[in-house]
Amino acid sequence: MLTIKNFKSPLFESENSAIDGSWAPGERERWETVTGGFAHFDLSEETVPTMREAIKPDPNSRTEEEQEVIKRCTLEVLSFDSSHYKALDGSELEVRVHLPPRVGSTGEDPLLKKGIIYFHGGAFIFGNAVDFDYQASLKAVTCDSVVFNVDYRSAPEAKAPKGILDCYAAVHFICEELLARFNVDPRRLCLNGESSGGYLAVGTAMELAKNGEVDRIKLLVPDVPAISAHWIAPNDGSPTHWSQNEVMKASGDGGHLETVKMLCNDWKRQFSNVDPYIFPGEMPDEVLKRLPACVILTNEHCFLRKDAELFASRLLAHDKLLDYCVRPGISHYSDIAAVYSDKSSIFSQVLQTYL
Repeated sequence: MLTIKNFKSPLFESENSAIDGSWAPGERERWETVTGGFAHFDLSEETVPTMREAIKPDPNSRTEEEQEVIKRCTLEVLSFDSSHYKALDGSELEVRVHLPPRVGSTGEDPLLKKGIIYFHGGAFIFGNAVDFDYQASLKAVTCDSVVFNVDYRSAPEAKAPKGILDCYAAVHFICEELLARFNVDPRRLCLNGESSGGYLAVGTAMELAKNGEVDRIKLLVPDVPAISAHWIAPNDGSPTHWSQNEVMKASGDGGHLETVKMLCNDWKRQFSNVDPYIFPGEMPDEVLKRLPACVILTNEHCFLRKDAELFASRLLAHDKLLDYCVRPGISHYSDIAAVYSDKSSIFSQVLQTYL
């Protein structure tokens, strides 16, 4: 099978060629600070509410620059009944719509906009859409796109596939009710998410492919996605592989797997069966072949980098990979502004070229 090592990026070969183990200024220190705090967490379903409260972000603590980005966008908040769109135990869900600054004397942009359906990260268990208003607004501004920031239900309260089906329902709601309302081109719609949001982006695309609805989406862009089953047996004979080393440093043998288990009703069975609702990067070939075109993004020192490599290799083998980029010198926990802050960013270039 073709592997991602054989791939020459049309846009990002220079970035991919710069992967040499070095760190961008300040990034090693950032990684040490973030992962050093993980050892204090007792990862269990019972302690999730306490952990959520302990790390809950305060909107008032946003920097002036972050607040300015948010203010540059117009925000509309809409809710819908997900049970109308095949969500399990459907509930009232929210979509936060971030509209980029308008142009023209009337204050209205007559041109159809690109659309980004965005699923936030949070290790499957943390955060909500409100917490990610800055990230969503930053994408709206730098990509001149309407961003639909989806507030899905999280584990452990919502076991898989509920999160994926919530996001699948949100795609239906957005396509059927919101695209025309916000002047979004239905032919230029992207699914995007980071980390566990990348899990949801890939899982939602999988669900659309299974149901013959993949033509709703033009582009799938999972960023540092958590989608692979290689974690079940992570010792692949490469002791220097960053995925294994970072998780060991951060929280022992099972840090990442402990939050993955919170998606499961019966993790031993679902791990043994490599359930695609837990590991969507392992979806069957016949489903993968029906996915929309894909661009896979990851970071050099990201503990989920191998997830991206394995999925990109599968896509490449089935002619579904448009591009692949490894941002040099940064970890999973890099400052979001350093990754998305201007029109020269990797994500902005992806949307400009492929959407």
